[in-house]
Amino acid sequence: MPLYSHSRLGTYENCPFQYKLRYVNKVKPLLGNSIESFMGSMVHDSLEWLYKLAQDSNIASKETLLEKYDKLWNENWVDTIRVIKKDLTADNFKETGKTCLEMYYDRYHPFDQAITIGLEERLMIELPENKKMQGYIDRLDKIGDGHFAVHDYKTSNRVPPQNKADKDRQLGLYALAVHQRYPEVKKIDLIWHYVRFDEEEIKFNKFENDNFEKQAKSRMVRTLYPLADLFVNDAFAAAHRCQPSLVGFAEELPAIAGRVMQRELDFLGKAIASGPQPRIAILGGSKAADSVSISEYFLKKGVDYVLTGGVVANIFLLAADIDIGEASTAFVKKNIPDYKNIISKAKDLVNKYGNHIVYPNDVALNKEGRRFGIPIDSLPTKYPIHDIGLNTLVNYIEHIKKAGTIIANGPMGVFEDAEFAVGTREIFEAISQNQNMTVVGGGETAMAFNQMGLTSKIEHVSTGGGSCIAFMADETMPALEAMRRSKIKYSKK
Repeated sequence: MPLYSHSRLGTYENCPFQYKLRYVNKVKPLLGNSIESFMGSMVHDSLEWLYKLAQDSNIASKETLLEKYDKLWNENWVDTIRVIKKDLTADNFKETGKTCLEMYYDRYHPFDQAITIGLEERLMIELPENKKMQGYIDRLDKIGDGHFAVHDYKTSNRVPPQNKADKDRQLGLYALAVHQRYPEVKKIDLIWHYVRFDEEEIKFNKFENDNFEKQAKSRMVRTLYPLADLFVNDAFAAAHRCQPSLVGFAEELPAIAGRVMQRELDFLGKAIASGPQPRIAILGGSKAADSVSISEYFLKKGVDYVLTGGVVANIFLLAADIDIGEASTAFVKKNIPDYKNIISKAKDLVNKYGNHIVYPNDVALNKEGRRFGIPIDSLPTKYPIHDIGLNTLVNYIEHIKKAGTIIANGPMGVFEDAEFAVGTREIFEAISQNQNMTVVGGGETAMAFNQMGLTSKIEHVSTGGGSCIAFMADETMPALEAMRRSKIKYSKK
């Protein structure tokens, strides 16, 4: 009987080849669990333990909860757990987990908001054609007559915007399962607990009316700022966000950048504006809208060439009036919001900067799972483009060898599939061999360099994903703006 789950569907949507390896071929990952995943599991297990006690009217103290978390961490820790982020250790993540539990405990103690009827509850959804989908609910509560609540704990350091949360499938599937198990259901609340965040951290998260007034008036800031003389912001990875903990204190205290923040701003700023020449940028991946904006800013600042790969290259090919084929065009239309305007903006850049924007002259197609290279002149084709071609690869490597400064963000193709990893692997390897100034964007790009064992050969690997993109695109970054305003304000005193 076919059995599905939300995580399996998500894996298939993100990368069918990864799904095949993991769930069909049963290939075990070569790399161990990530520290983020391990921390999340330990927080989940600690909260499950807490609510099991509460079901028996035994309310654990906060200290006892933290002792349990500490015990679970030590019992389950193995040395293969990966800590990828530079300047962070396992102990940093362990302390973050403790903070999550402390904030959750203070918010919900004595845990009597509803009757808990299920913990790590396995639910099955009956589907047509004798198929089933399974899921595990962190906590299922009964609030009143026919009123239930599905709770899911998240230890992510990102809270999705409401429009993305509304489209999420996971909790909706759980709601269907609850309906099937409990016929008396009249209403179901679907609740994500982002346990890293104080409630006001989530509520006051926008830079509105050109000020940080709401953030400065939050309970956290009002409680803590009288105890300090200085606010040090060392969270570059969150500098594009606007929560009270990032911008509120700068309204009440002199604010300065920590060493990590300083290093990020120094390297990224110098690489873009004044690094050794010639300066080149290598932009790939699927975040085409961001990369088009980054290209514009880089070229304005005097970057000599922007080399493109992945969906970014497809956007510039379309902007150059090259028909890339039905499959690749359909991907752009489906996955790039406002794609017409993005292509139009790319076209303006191509017209203005000409050969300073470099896109592939040949590509590798996914022809029924196999790599098949063709020149751009042979497009369109019914097969999707999954990598840059070999001639393009040789051309890009020549640019890399001559570069005085390299800024890289994003892969050249579908590098998760070994058949189409050539472009990304060889480009990243060439970057690592350049002895001049090399800067790599954070997020998935940094992870890819790390997995290839190349991180130590790069002069600077950013700690930020979205924040690095925002900085490179010259967007307003609230945390940096808050520090600028704090300097102006307190320099006058």
